[in-house]
Amino acid sequence: MLQEELDKINKVKKNGWILLDFPRTLTQAKLLEKGLSGYVSNADSVKDEQKDTFESWSKVITPSEVVPVDFDEQIKAQKSGFDGILFM
Repeated sequence: MLQEELDKINKVKKNGWILLDFPRTLTQAKLLEKGLSGYVSNADSVKDEQKDTFESWSKVITPSEVVPVDFDEQIKAQKSGFDGILFM
């Protein structure tokens, strides 16, 4: 009976994997996300000179004066590499 149950389990199509005890920290989660989907949050990305200048000036003047006129305020979401996260 046990062998029959094990055979049933082995016949299930496997699609993906489960990580145990990883990631354990936010840094590890960010590295895993980068590896899976290539996504790096704006807070963690290396800033180019234009973005650095924008952030510096936005502290002095209102951002509407330095944002391009054609900016439509639409932020495009990027699909995560994670299907789900479960903490037990």
